[in-house]
Amino acid sequence: MLAFLNQLPAQQSIYGSAAIEFGLQDRERLLDDVTSGYYTHRQPDCVVVDSIYEEALEGLKYDDPIAFRADEAKLKSARKIYDRDDFQVYALR
Repeated sequence: MLAFLNQLPAQQSIYGSAAIEFGLQDRERLLDDVTSGYYTHRQPDCVVVDSIYEEALEGLKYDDPIAFRADEAKLKSARKIYDRDDFQVYALR
C-alpha cells in the first residue's frame, strides 16, 4: 500500500492515520484528520482507510455525528483505487 501511495502524484494530499507516515517518501502530504477536512475545509485527494481509521470513525460517530455523516457521505461518493491487505485507498477528486 505504501508503494502505491508513493507512486501517486506528489501534489496529492493523503488523509489517513499517522501510522502510515513512516513509509511515505513525502510525509508532508499526509494529514491525520478523521473528518477528512470537515472542519478545516481542506478537501483531501485520497483517504486511506485501515483499522485505525475505522476505529476513529466509530468514535466520531458518537462524538460528532454531523462530521461523521459528512465523512461517510464523502467516502461513499469516492472511488476506491486500492484494496489490499486490510487497506483501502479512496480517491475523492
